[in-house]
Amino acid sequence: MVPTGKPPMDPAQIAARKKAFQWPNTFCRKFRSMQEFEIQKQLGKGGFSEVYRAKNRRDGRVYAVKKVDLNQINIDDFEIIRDEAGIHSQIRGEGIVEFYDWIKEGDFIYIILEYVDGQTLFEYLNRNHPLSEQFIKKVMRQILNALQHIHNQGIIHRDLKPENVLLDRQLNAKICDFGWSERKKEVNRSDDFSGTIVYMAPEILKLEQYDESVDIWTVGVLLYELFHNIEPFKGDNPQMILNCI
Repeated sequence: MVPTGKPPMDPAQIAARKKAFQWPNTFCRKFRSMQEFEIQKQLGKGGFSEVYRAKNRRDGRVYAVKKVDLNQINIDDFEIIRDEAGIHSQIRGEGIVEFYDWIKEGDFIYIILEYVDGQTLFEYLNRNHPLSEQFIKKVMRQILNALQHIHNQGIIHRDLKPENVLLDRQLNAKICDFGWSERKKEVNRSDDFSGTIVYMAPEILKLEQYDESVDIWTVGVLLYELFHNIEPFKGDNPQMILNCI
């Protein structure tokens, strides 16, 4: 997920949003405090968040912890982060990174996720291209099965790409990052774009009504990229991508 790019809020806005910020009450509270965790190393960093590998002192398990700095996000990003956690917490299924819990402490939100000991599909592709047809078939089957679980639970992912697919040590694929995901019943024509432009279906680029089939378009783009290590459509803006399509 990427930040929206809008200017940060002023201090008064930040204080008001923090006070009013509420998370869905459907979350199953598994952890009480970040004092339960031993932070081991940083796994990644985004516009307003950092991801760490952390070991829980009570159960001894290793988790991925996404740390979100509430001082670094703008007014729209509050809703994006809340909705991401709300949607992800409702999704269960093979091939999907599991959501466990969230913790709010001070100016930070900590999202506790399944830790996948491996690498992203993006990293694997760049290190091992050309990929074998056998590997591509295996990974695509796992991605499609995971997408079926996601769609059956009424969700459209909207940002499927190699960076958002994790591979474990046995090279099994798991979909992660639900920052641009949306519930199917809530999808309408929008004046902004959701996802990564080179992977977007034409319906999204043209601001038309769409459904979960936009994820299947993205699977086709991903399949091409796994074979050729390049996206099939190039462009710096939606119209350039549409012209290529």
